[in-house]
Amino acid sequence: MKKILTLILCISLLISAIPFNHVFAKTTIIYGDIDGNLQIDASDSLMLIHHSVRMVSLSDEQLKSADANSDGEVDLRDILAVRKHLAKVELLNNGKFYFVSKDGNDNNDGSEKSPFLTIQQAANVMNAGDICFIKEGVYRETVRPKNSGKAGAPITFIAYKNDNVVISGAEKINTEWTYYKDGIYKTNYTLWCKNANQLFINGEMAQIARFPNKNSDNIIAVGDVLSADSANYNSLSDSDLTQENGFFNGSKIYIEGTSHYLYYGADVTDYKKGNLSFSGLDKNSWDLPCSNSNYYFYDSLKLLDDENEWYYDETEKALYYKPSKDVNPNELNIECALRSEGFNLRDRSYITIENLNVFSTNINTNEGTKNLTLDSNKIEYFYHTMQSRNYPWEAHWFGIELWGDNSVVKNCEIGFGAEGGVEVYANNCSVVNNYIHDINYINCNAAAIETKYGKNTLVSHNTIDNVARSGIVIGSTDMRISYNKISNCAVNTYDVSGIGSYKMDAKGTVEIDHNIIYDCNDNHAFVAYYHDNGSLNFLNHHNVCYDVDLAMILNNPNYNNKFYNNTFLSTKPIATGNMQNPFENNAFVGAVWNGNQFYNNILPSVYYGTGATFKNNILFSNKDLNFNSDFTLGKNSVAIGKGITTALGENADIGAYAFGEEKWIAGHDFSKEISAEYSLSKLDENFTAPTGKMFIESDYTSTPIYSNTSFENTIADWGGFGYEIVKSDATVGEYSAKIKEGWIEKTYDVSPEQMYKYSGDVKIEKFGNTCEFGVHFLDDNYNITNQGSFMITTTDYETFETVFSVPKGCKKMRIFAASWAGGTYINIDNLKCELITK
Repeated sequence: MKKILTLILCISLLISAIPFNHVFAKTTIIYGDIDGNLQIDASDSLMLIHHSVRMVSLSDEQLKSADANSDGEVDLRDILAVRKHLAKVELLNNGKFYFVSKDGNDNNDGSEKSPFLTIQQAANVMNAGDICFIKEGVYRETVRPKNSGKAGAPITFIAYKNDNVVISGAEKINTEWTYYKDGIYKTNYTLWCKNANQLFINGEMAQIARFPNKNSDNIIAVGDVLSADSANYNSLSDSDLTQENGFFNGSKIYIEGTSHYLYYGADVTDYKKGNLSFSGLDKNSWDLPCSNSNYYFYDSLKLLDDENEWYYDETEKALYYKPSKDVNPNELNIECALRSEGFNLRDRSYITIENLNVFSTNINTNEGTKNLTLDSNKIEYFYHTMQSRNYPWEAHWFGIELWGDNSVVKNCEIGFGAEGGVEVYANNCSVVNNYIHDINYINCNAAAIETKYGKNTLVSHNTIDNVARSGIVIGSTDMRISYNKISNCAVNTYDVSGIGSYKMDAKGTVEIDHNIIYDCNDNHAFVAYYHDNGSLNFLNHHNVCYDVDLAMILNNPNYNNKFYNNTFLSTKPIATGNMQNPFENNAFVGAVWNGNQFYNNILPSVYYGTGATFKNNILFSNKDLNFNSDFTLGKNSVAIGKGITTALGENADIGAYAFGEEKWIAGHDFSKEISAEYSLSKLDENFTAPTGKMFIESDYTSTPIYSNTSFENTIADWGGFGYEIVKSDATVGEYSAKIKEGWIEKTYDVSPEQMYKYSGDVKIEKFGNTCEFGVHFLDDNYNITNQGSFMITTTDYETFETVFSVPKGCKKMRIFAASWAGGTYINIDNLKCELITK
């Protein structure tokens, strides 16, 4: 206590020496007279609350001890540090306060005692540095600020004393509901939004009439569906459709494409039992519906048969709704979407929106909306449509869009979006400490967070949950993705990433670190960390995934990506290739991974491309890992002390969590203020990539599982067709195998989680041949359940090598080499398959 009193006295003396005419600009917060009216009152308290989060950060221990710089002494440096902690507030510029209340009047002066009725009236008169305090209530309006703020003096809209303030784009339906039939009620009401019509019952979105009924409370789930016998861009046949002719005429159909990537909306034009025609899809699309495409019908009164469903007849301007049994809709709070803009901030800069609930409407921006801050808001149902567009580039990508530079979304809850969540198009933007959930319920090509353009982007400490497709999609350089927690992605669609990139050169300026991805294992080919075709020069370190379909895919071409100290757990391997659907009969096709580095990782098995360097990795199936339940390393773990130095610096242990250190935490925490400043980790420019064995388990004694690895004198013990041995082109001994329009193979009994090393020297006759070298995993009936292979492209002998674990459920393993192109051949020699661990 003596230290604190001494410090306060010193601060007071220091303040007293400041010229009076500077007090309000720099140090008003120390006096407590925030607004500069020579009184300390309620207005000052509000300002203190509003600006306290912008203080310089000091810990409680530093403040309690009065030792601000933690040097063991209380001196002038501590006084200066505490002054900075208290006084580093955005310049107030003596801005005015305006108040808005549901009991106000727009003819008032906007003071606390005489507030405005609408937020727009305050927006009409506010200038830089002004603050609008909004009192509790639902405000059904579009707010358009007349002016912009300026640096250090934004125009701010904020809830008064944490009041529950709702900016609503919905309008109450107050017309009378009368009974229609079959539990359905009807009211005469006009909806204006066509494909964006949306109905809310007591604040929750109701389901438009559909068949089959959804039968799921998860807003993202497609629900119950039908499956087409055959389909194309304008017709469908399904023997299960037995309704009378014309039953579905005038309704709409939602149907998925060949790839299972997306669903598309179309208009049903004609229906006869078992067959229907529809319009609205592009016949030139490569992702058209096909046999087994899932689909459902919607938007017809004939389909309205389930509780909480609705339908709007645009011709007669009538709204139909079926409530729960014995519920009168006249006693419910029923609203419809009306205004797409809650805030129109186009060409307005330095605007702050804080602690508001934005419901059934959006905050719309453009490139002129710079220095926007969205802080501590709850933003729900911000964009709605029932019409998905053709794949891949025609989705509207509506969400919270940062078009202007220097913008921040932080501490917000963002949920229930028809398409995308948060999109970043500008420089120096941050998306930090948000809870983003229930995104993309129309199953289009959109993600929870996506960066399109711009530089110096930070996406950090966000929690993402329940998304139809991807979590975070990377589309810009100079970006850091850190400490995010992502779960329940790929709810409905295939070939999806938790964090992913596509055809992008990161140029060494994109860092993906300390992220956790989990609970995405619905057999939808979900990939936790997905560097798709042409993803180059990324840094990935200290990331975790578990309970996912696949930990990582690195599709060709894939160069100079760094993977340090990650903990990747999945039953499917890390691989490369065509990932349309690895759970059917599609191969992981080998590729070139020149410059890729894998150090200190805990991994599943790897079917990898050539040209990468590996050292000191461990298979997660290693029984000596001794994981704790949270995947930290337990005592005596084999991973402790086995790490090597990387370009990031020293690493004692393998995996994402160092033994004995405090565990890092990913995801949002609204009780903390997370820094929104962007920076990248420094790498050692002189780092030399070491080479070594892929896994430390490789140090164990290996056991060859077959002989005649170099085809000396005979090939009789191999199966297949179209092959021969030739006394030429050998790398070991005198003979090699030559395969022309055929393959060679051997099959062995294996057990799940056994680890093997498979290698061979392979070359092709000429570039362009379709040749493979790989492994098939088989069930008891010799059906392929999983596979991995290299695509051979070199006309000179090259050694291809992989280490892998046998997947669960596999009883047999077939190793093979094949030439599929007519009239061409490959040579193979020095084949080896070794059992490393039992």
